[in-house]
Amino acid sequence: MKMNMSTFMGMFHIVVNLMVRVAIIARISFDGPVICKTDVIYMTESVCFCTVMVMRNSRHEQQHKCRYAHNNFRNPRPHKHHLAVADLLVPRECAVCGKTLQLYEKHLCIYCEADLPLTRFWERRINPMADKLNAKIQENITAHEENEVPVKYSYATALFIYHGENRYKRIPQRLKYLGDITEGKYYAEMLGRFMKNSELFQDIDMIIPVPLHWSRQFRRGYNQAEVLARELGRVLNAEVRTDILVRSRRTQTQTKLDVAAKSQNVGNAFSVRVNAIVTNKLRHVLIVDDVFTTGATMSACMDVLQKVCGPETRLSAATLGYVSNY
Repeated sequence: MKMNMSTFMGMFHIVVNLMVRVAIIARISFDGPVICKTDVIYMTESVCFCTVMVMRNSRHEQQHKCRYAHNNFRNPRPHKHHLAVADLLVPRECAVCGKTLQLYEKHLCIYCEADLPLTRFWERRINPMADKLNAKIQENITAHEENEVPVKYSYATALFIYHGENRYKRIPQRLKYLGDITEGKYYAEMLGRFMKNSELFQDIDMIIPVPLHWSRQFRRGYNQAEVLARELGRVLNAEVRTDILVRSRRTQTQTKLDVAAKSQNVGNAFSVRVNAIVTNKLRHVLIVDDVFTTGATMSACMDVLQKVCGPETRLSAATLGYVSNY
């Protein structure tokens, strides 16, 4: 099909206009998951593909190519040159310092990645996070049970540590508030690799994410703890269960509460789902959340789960971040 210059320029203008609109949409932050960069790449590629096919004679080929482009958008397989083009449209920024990322950098620039404050808690049975968690568990047992039943020591680990207004807190914040699922999976996989090589976490049978209240999950569209749990389950080859533990009442956000208020806020907030089935005798169950501060949320979950799993089952905790100023 022959095409004059005015027609070509018109088609080109439509494509560019759509690409710009996609770039603008991708940069808008709102309360819920944002469009990820990969979606932007393939949405743009799909528009270009379909536009070119309209110029072809064969109607069958048009439909086939448009369908191929749509499938690519639904199941993205990014390549380096696609990422390079996308970086021109939607420049990626380091989650910590805000510097524009190069093609070879993922989520953090090489300097922030090199300075990532790893906890290395997966190498230490006794560490500050585990001490804080076990103290909270013992406090709950003493407060609520007349006949104390001894339970196994809970291991605890986190990928990195931060305090106060440290900029590394932006990593879990991007997952929790901006819907950066890709980033969450990336760092969950990193934590999973460390845990896989640790003697402490070799016998994980089951992974349970800390649940959100149904209303909050409906509004947000996902549970950030579940995103991390499923990636850890893949790396550690462990079953992930979301049908056992539920948040039975909606609680305030923990971010602005003091230590005492945090414990009171999550008290009796969790329960075991009615008719939940826990098969086999479990040796080690891992509870996963995005951030560990006082241990109130984790200990509240473990208090409920220990009654179902029994005292012979070890319950441990894993998070992306560990806040050290509590």
